Amino acid sequence: MSRRWKTRREFLRDSGHIAAGAILAGASAGGLARAAEEGDAETADILNYNPAMKYRRLGKTGFMLSEVSLGGHWKNRDGGRYWGNFGDEQVPDDVAQNRTDVISKCIEVGINYLDITTPAECLAYGVSLKGRRESMYVGADNHLLCPRNPKNRSVEAQFPVVEVGSEEEHELARLTISYILENESITATVPGMTTTHEIENNVRASAERTAALTEPARERLAEATDRMWAELPPDYEWLREWEYV
Repeated sequence: MSRRWKTRREFLRDSGHIAAGAILAGASAGGLARAAEEGDAETADILNYNPAMKYRRLGKTGFMLSEVSLGGHWKNRDGGRYWGNFGDEQVPDDVAQNRTDVISKCIEVGINYLDITTPAECLAYGVSLKGRRESMYVGADNHLLCPRNPKNRSVEAQFPVVEVGSEEEHELARLTISYILENESITATVPGMTTTHEIENNVRASAERTAALTEPARERLAEATDRMWAELPPDYEWLREWEYV
């Protein structure tokens, strides 16, 4: 029997899922991570609960994660992604201040999960969470062992930026996160966030997603996805092997 693989655009438009962004998938028996609803969980049992945030259960764990959470990456002064190590394992003062401000804003808006993946991130967030570690769940892995390295696949397939950015950029970010959150198999999105403004913008995606995802908005998001896919930076070229799903 022949099989026709969907293109990225078809997948985005037709399936109600998105194959971009950093996500934490729930591991429940049925494969679904359910949204927290009234009566589904006592709010007192939700870590760092904020009534303006929506929460989803992480598989069978009983943990309720904010559906918009914090990815560990951020941008440097040149606008590039931050990946590296710190000399002598000392976090620079400006980095420590930025990550502390970001963590403070996350806690304020009810974000309760942090996803980290490099030695530098472990150090930076260790400093920024000092004295308030109990406010967030932390997931950690080693980015050198992830599927971007072909050897790890079972199948073929400094000072941060402080600019606010354009409204168009932030609207596309909200649409992307809103679209991801339509998929009930996803427990939480974990975008890397450089500024407190980005946190506020991304949290809006959770609150506004039902009204925001009109058909014109979906078409605009599909077009932006195609454009950005065509302009992948060199360190993300490995994603092209995942072009079809």
